[in-house]
Amino acid sequence: MHREKIKNRIKYLLNKGGEYLKTDLIYFTKGSFWLFFGQVGAWIFSFGLATLLANILPKEFFGNYQFVLAIAGTIGAFSLTGMNAAVTRAVAQGKDKVFKESISTQIKWNGLMMAAGLLIGIYYFINDNQSVGWSMVAIGLFLPLANAFNTYVAFLNGKRDFKKIAFYGIGASLVVSLFVLGASLTYISLPFIIGIYSILTFIVNFVAYKIIIRNHQFNDAFDESSIKYGKHLSLVNALFSFSQELDKIFLFHYLGGVVLASYFLATLIPENIKNFIKLVNPLSLPKFSQRNISEIRENIYYKLIISLVVSICLALAYIIIAPILFHFVFPQYLDAIKLTRIYSLIIVFSGPMILMMSVLNSQAMVKQVYIFNITTFIVKLLVVFFGIKIAGVYGLAWGMVILYAVMTITLFILMSKTNKKPL
Repeated sequence: MHREKIKNRIKYLLNKGGEYLKTDLIYFTKGSFWLFFGQVGAWIFSFGLATLLANILPKEFFGNYQFVLAIAGTIGAFSLTGMNAAVTRAVAQGKDKVFKESISTQIKWNGLMMAAGLLIGIYYFINDNQSVGWSMVAIGLFLPLANAFNTYVAFLNGKRDFKKIAFYGIGASLVVSLFVLGASLTYISLPFIIGIYSILTFIVNFVAYKIIIRNHQFNDAFDESSIKYGKHLSLVNALFSFSQELDKIFLFHYLGGVVLASYFLATLIPENIKNFIKLVNPLSLPKFSQRNISEIRENIYYKLIISLVVSICLALAYIIIAPILFHFVFPQYLDAIKLTRIYSLIIVFSGPMILMMSVLNSQAMVKQVYIFNITTFIVKLLVVFFGIKIAGVYGLAWGMVILYAVMTITLFILMSKTNKKPL
């Protein structure tokens, strides 16, 4: 009885808070708990792995490892990266069959990513770099399939089954992290470590996909326009995906593996804080998908202010504690403290940016996303190239802050001006 009173009191407070914040806090509290739980679990393993590798591996080798992963992220532009958002949107609207159809479509189209990986591998073989060459072969063979089967997460997002997303994500991170760490301790070989990472990433995604297929009842509702939208969105995202890792690739090319290792660790915690903020996306996308742009605009600007305030607080907190963290966790990379404090300013823009991107995706605003991604690609090329040329790795860090400011302003303009109706 006493427990029921407490439960009702909490519901009352959440409803009152929701009226003030113009948000369904009960939905967000239930969903965010499991997403936060999953993100914390995945972060512990990924951050723990990065910390151990940074302290176990030589700086040059660790930089080379990050360079190969950056190339893997770049060739991901050749896969159907937009299909997950399309599947989440379709499943939230009750069109379950889109999920299964999207897998076969992705496996066919992701052959482009496989070809890109193998061609890059051949390039490095020709240039007598066997280590990177074999690493790219492993990536080209397994990651395209892993990306396709990872769509199970989009299906669960559409169903709002955040609990399963959390447990599957933690399990996948645990398995991959343990095997990669074991490989690093057993034999310091770049192709061996990357091969283990690629194969295990494929296996855990495939197993999770098979579990979802076996344990869920699917309806036959299907909408061909959702697959078409996924392809359109992938094309739209191609430039954005291609540019995601350009900072690391350019930095490796101009300044080498040791500098890249420091830069990666400087960005590691700010990027993970940004990933926590991204939890807004799977919570908001299904909700926004069920409303039109006029309804969303009624309270989105208020939510943007709240998200900006929260983001500023997170950035300031990290700037204060960064020196302590680096002395304790990355004692070999104390030169990256100033760098990480500069880079952490991207956190300020992350909250509003992620929320606005969720609005565009939920309303299938293909034209607006095209404009955003083209703008992002051009600006990133400029700030990365000239930032490194003018001021080295610090110029790159300031350039990334400028990029996020431009991205946020661009999204705000696009979201505010459009009258696009949902598909």
